[in-house]
Amino acid sequence: SINPRYQFIDRPIRETFTVVVWGVMTDRKSPVETVQVFQRAFPRDKYPHCRLRIKTKLNIFGDPGRRSMKFDDPRIEIYDGIWQVEDMIGFLYDADCAMILPRGEGFGMPAREAIATGLPTILSNNSGHIEVCDPRYNWPIRTARTEWSTMGGEWWLPDWDQAVDILRWVHDNRSASLVKARAGAEWFEREWGQAAVGRKIVEALGEVSRELGQG
Repeated sequence: SINPRYQFIDRPIRETFTVVVWGVMTDRKSPVETVQVFQRAFPRDKYPHCRLRIKTKLNIFGDPGRRSMKFDDPRIEIYDGIWQVEDMIGFLYDADCAMILPRGEGFGMPAREAIATGLPTILSNNSGHIEVCDPRYNWPIRTARTEWSTMGGEWWLPDWDQAVDILRWVHDNRSASLVKARAGAEWFEREWGQAAVGRKIVEALGEVSRELGQG
C-alpha cells in the first residue's frame, strides 16, 4: 500500500495546466521521452500555459552519457533532491495531470500515489502498473514493442504516439478528466487502501493456515 497521507483533493480547473512525473529518473523511467511527448502534445507557441514538472533524485536524468537537465523551453522544470512527504503531496496537489511512462516498474508507487489523490493519471501499461491500469479510472498507454534494456534483459517500450494523443485529450477535456480521476481515487481506496490491504493480508494468512492444516 501507499502512505495514507496521499488523499483525494478536489482540484479546480486552473489557467495553467501542469503535468508532473517523479522518481529516480533513470532511463527506465523514460525522462527524455516524457519531455518529448509533452513538447509534441503542446507546441510552445500554441500552449504557453502548459508546463512539465519533473522531480528526480541524486541528479539522475536518463542515461548519464546523453542526459541533460536543461531544456530550451522555460515550461519544463526539473527538481532534484530529497523531499519530505509534505513537499511531495503539495507537488501533486498543485498538478493537473500525472504522466508516468516507465519502460518497467516494480510496485509503481508514483502512479498509485497520483491515482489516490484524484490526479488524472496517464501510465504505461506494463509490469508493476498492470494491477492499477484500468481505462475506467485512468489512462493506460499500450506497449509498442519490447527492447533490450541497458540494465539487462528486456523492457517494455510505451507507445509514445498514443501518449501524445491522450495527454492532449486530458488537457482538452479537463472536467471529464477530473470526474474520471475522482472515480479512480474512490476505486483505489476500495481496492488498495489501508482497509483493503489489511483485508487481503488476513485472507492470505488464512489461506496459508488452511494449507498448513491440510499438510
